Amino acid sequence: MAEDIIDKILSIMFWIFLVISIVLILWRVFGSSPLLDQIVAALATGLFFEFLRLERTVARHSEQIKNLDQKVEKGFNELRTLIMERK
Repeated sequence: MAEDIIDKILSIMFWIFLVISIVLILWRVFGSSPLLDQIVAALATGLFFEFLRLERTVARHSEQIKNLDQKVEKGFNELRTLIMERK
């Protein structure tokens, strides 16, 4: 439950910084006001939040794959035992 909330917060932060970045880019194109460094900082911050969210997702899926791998290994061991008993 808490992981879902954190993922949603990270996703919201990504979208906020993406919108800020788009606004800054448009402002730069039409008004030449924000510095290029400010635009890059907003984009980098948004990408940072997205990478954090993706890293958490990959870590969660790798745990699920590890558990699935253990179940498959257990199934193969049981199958091997059954085959050995038949011989």
